[in-house]
Amino acid sequence: METSVESVTAEDMPDFFIFVLGCVIWIFREKRGVSQEHFANHIGLTQGMFSKMERGLSMPKLSFVVSAASVMGMSVSELFIEVEKLHAKLIVLPQETLNKLRASGPRGLYNILA
Repeated sequence: METSVESVTAEDMPDFFIFVLGCVIWIFREKRGVSQEHFANHIGLTQGMFSKMERGLSMPKLSFVVSAASVMGMSVSELFIEVEKLHAKLIVLPQETLNKLRASGPRGLYNILA
């Protein structure tokens, strides 16, 4: 069985990181009952742009990451630690599972982790 460690290339890592970052933000919102619109307004984005970033479909600007961390009540360093924790849980999954998670987005990931 092929694992994600063997099949995720250096080229894939930025996209995977963006996906995991978006998942961490989505999980934060979901646990606290915060809407995309509310979160997006607090960091100065449209709901549509925020949605793309949260789903890992758009590269966030550094200012987005800083603002998101602030809204979440943590430093950027703490946010990246949360991203790394989730990344460590995901990177050991088989590639087929990762592909399904990426296709289903943060909600699919949350359902698996819950």
